[in-house]
Amino acid sequence: MRQDTNYAYAVARIKVMENQLLKSSDIDALIESTPEALISALTGFGYPALSNSSGEQNDENDLLSIYTSELSAFFAETVRSIMKFAPEPEVLKTFLLNTDFSNVKICLKEFGKFSPEAGTSLNIRLSSNGTVPAETVLNAFVKSDLEPLGAILAKAAKDASDELARSRNSRNSDIIIDKYCFAAMKQAADSGCISTRRVMSKYLRIYADWKNMLTALRIKASGSDAGLMEKAYLQGNIKKDYFNSVINSEIAPFAGTQYAKYIDAVLSRTGKASQEQPDISFYEQLSSAYIDGQLMKDRNEPYKINALLAFIARRRREISLIRLIIVGKRSGLDTEKIRELVEKSSLPLQFIEGV
Repeated sequence: MRQDTNYAYAVARIKVMENQLLKSSDIDALIESTPEALISALTGFGYPALSNSSGEQNDENDLLSIYTSELSAFFAETVRSIMKFAPEPEVLKTFLLNTDFSNVKICLKEFGKFSPEAGTSLNIRLSSNGTVPAETVLNAFVKSDLEPLGAILAKAAKDASDELARSRNSRNSDIIIDKYCFAAMKQAADSGCISTRRVMSKYLRIYADWKNMLTALRIKASGSDAGLMEKAYLQGNIKKDYFNSVINSEIAPFAGTQYAKYIDAVLSRTGKASQEQPDISFYEQLSSAYIDGQLMKDRNEPYKINALLAFIARRRREISLIRLIIVGKRSGLDTEKIRELVEKSSLPLQFIEGV
């Protein structure tokens, strides 16, 4: 069957699923609702319901805390449901792989403190939202047999473990794991057809640029050795020397790059333009918005993977807003303050053309 025919069917499925995405009026209603009403309303949009045992909790903060954990699996389930009818399901694993490598980080840190024989008694909580079952990851470390993890994940665990044993520096081992994760994402992206590879390559280069910038800003803030950038650098649109200049305060973040106009527009709108240096959390917020926005703006392509990627990005943004509302309610903020946080989080998308 031809590729465009396959995607015509998949895009039609996505169009139906889009009916369950939240509108701005729905978000506003969630802000105004009680915790019970918030959860009930979300189930009408396809979100998970609380189990009976969870629903027995009486404290509102307990309900919201429990539901936050329910949400943790919802994005992964969204991706997996699309993979079932996607012509190129392997490509969509790109959005699940971070969980696998995060699980390896957790195991490395725990097993670096305890002997493998003690592994079964450790209280290690891994996520089940990746491509490799959490039990498989844990058993690989308990049994000292990494082969079931697959080639790239096993190599990441082995090399990071060796580095941790050598340097006793978890940051160095995390850098190794992050680089292998990016390699795995590229491998998944490259499994698609030519047009899919083109779209995913653009996405991953942008992902790398923002990941590199956040790394550079953290190195700068912590006063760490700038040589870490050499180790952590991911291949994107911008060369590694540029990020060293950011670390050394020679240039502002993304000055003179394709992202400068976007950042200047957001800075101007938020009144931060007069500040010498916005904090890292500001760039983290811009990062997630820009990366998702790039996927969302091309959602009207009828015969390519774009519409599927756009839905995944839109769902990811939606879940982020719901989490923000829940955090606000758990913190005891009034509705106006929560609404202000939601608007602030949504603002950067307004400066991405075509979203």
